[in-house]
Amino acid sequence: MDVDLYEVNTFSNRPQGGNPLGVILLEEWLATRTLQLMAGQTLKPVTAFAVPRGTAWEIRCFTGLREIALNGSAVLATAAVIMDFVDRAQRRLTFVHPKGTAEVWRQEGRLHLDLPQWRLRLRDEAEPVLAALGVTQGEVWQGRDIVVVLENRQQVAALNPDFIRLAQLPAALVVVTAADQASRYVLRAFSPATGVCEDAATATAHCALAPFWAARLGGHHWQAEQLSPRRAEFTCELLGNRVVIKSEVLQVRHKLLPLPQEAAPVSSL
Repeated sequence: MDVDLYEVNTFSNRPQGGNPLGVILLEEWLATRTLQLMAGQTLKPVTAFAVPRGTAWEIRCFTGLREIALNGSAVLATAAVIMDFVDRAQRRLTFVHPKGTAEVWRQEGRLHLDLPQWRLRLRDEAEPVLAALGVTQGEVWQGRDIVVVLENRQQVAALNPDFIRLAQLPAALVVVTAADQASRYVLRAFSPATGVCEDAATATAHCALAPFWAARLGGHHWQAEQLSPRRAEFTCELLGNRVVIKSEVLQVRHKLLPLPQEAAPVSSL
């Protein structure tokens, strides 16, 4: 038996840009081990699995190594598949993930992802983080992720991290950022602990970065560029205690993925 695998790029309108993700829609949940095996077979940095539940969709995300928490790119990719291949009349979707909910809607040809804002605090120990990144100076902040602020775009682009040391830090994701120009910042994101040395496009990073740069520089609308090898572009808007992230989405192709023989349905998320 085969399942439908959709390969989708988020945060870019170029085939070789943005975040290349796998999306698989299921009728019922399969065992976690089966989902992990399937994620490894897709050969994508992250694979999203979604199951309809009433008016919402439950979603789980896996790298090739393990299940991960909320992945904004995967939520957007899944929304694009549902709106383009399941229900073309659908313009707004609710996703239930292990940490809460996320809303996605389509407006003026782009998908909008509504996420909470995350606050940061200065980290007591900066040296291990800076050493893992191969730099000697920078502000090190802590939230759900570790965030490092450097002086400029050039420093962020030139980073050559030690991924073994990064994987030993007490956060699954390390985000490095710098102001670039008015209403704009750049970033790179590393997650070797989950099997993704450098993430191509990291939507959830802006849950912390957009309010951080707004507090430091002012403004409510931000453009951001992720300086990964594939490059990615983000438009972020602060609304109350939320951040809305807008994306171009390019559905690359659809194919069939063999279902592991051990697959058996389970009841819930």
